[in-house]
Amino acid sequence: MSLPITKQPAFFSIHPLTEKATTTSTNNTKDEIIEMFLVLNGKAVVHDKEIRVLLNSNHLYCTSASRNCQTHIEKESEGYIIRFSRTLLYSSDGEFNYSCFSAFQTLVLTGKVMQIEDPFLKESKKLCEMMMQEFSHEHDFKMPMLSAFLNIFLFHMMRKINNYLCHTDVSFRFALVNQFNLLVEQHFKTNKKVSDYAALLSITPNHLNDTIRRATGQSAGNLIRQRIVLEAVRQARLTGATMKEVAYSLGFNDNAHFSKFFKKTAGRNFTEIKKYLFNKTIVSIPQTTI
Repeated sequence: MSLPITKQPAFFSIHPLTEKATTTSTNNTKDEIIEMFLVLNGKAVVHDKEIRVLLNSNHLYCTSASRNCQTHIEKESEGYIIRFSRTLLYSSDGEFNYSCFSAFQTLVLTGKVMQIEDPFLKESKKLCEMMMQEFSHEHDFKMPMLSAFLNIFLFHMMRKINNYLCHTDVSFRFALVNQFNLLVEQHFKTNKKVSDYAALLSITPNHLNDTIRRATGQSAGNLIRQRIVLEAVRQARLTGATMKEVAYSLGFNDNAHFSKFFKKTAGRNFTEIKKYLFNKTIVSIPQTTI
């Protein structure tokens, strides 16, 4: 799987809950799209694959747009539908993505409904209003602003998720995913094999891979490789480092090996990515009719 930032435009949209309520989301990117339904007042029904999810006031539900959800929202309901791609999180240098995204995605895949209470309810309303304001107008730095607001929203949400998962049957899986993410952050420059992290976690590589894949939809090895490439992209963007310098900083002694590794993971070679980053530092949000 290619690293999203290298090949796909970021996607973000936010709409009132009752707007275009019976349509499915569409966008012009092949990147994974996450859908979040925040119901402040009223009721909504989300038909997610073969399940029917009933949402009441102060409910938050997260799913993947690839499931082609159909929704029915009561006329007087209040809330928001937020859709975004993983690329949007990468565009903010990955602050949220690698520290929390796998845990967030665990919740997305479990199909659980969260009950939202103060203070997150008040904060989420404020942030949604700010995102709506930014999304509705064309301003300089629109994408970075939306990315920043979304990151704050998701960090607030992760506090709620941490609480929530302690009382569910996915808590062990979440704990393992979280430990794996933390270890990758600490050791990705030196440890590049799944077996390295399995040993640190005192489990088998197969068990680690199975748990990570169930939680995120990707293999543990792919997440390790993406983290390495993300750091290479970050260094190229921030410092203009050469491929040789980046390869050395990431523990690769053979430039040819790093070049091959980078292209296989990112989908393009290092030179192309570096040129892309310097020629297009800010990507505009695609305006789509949903």
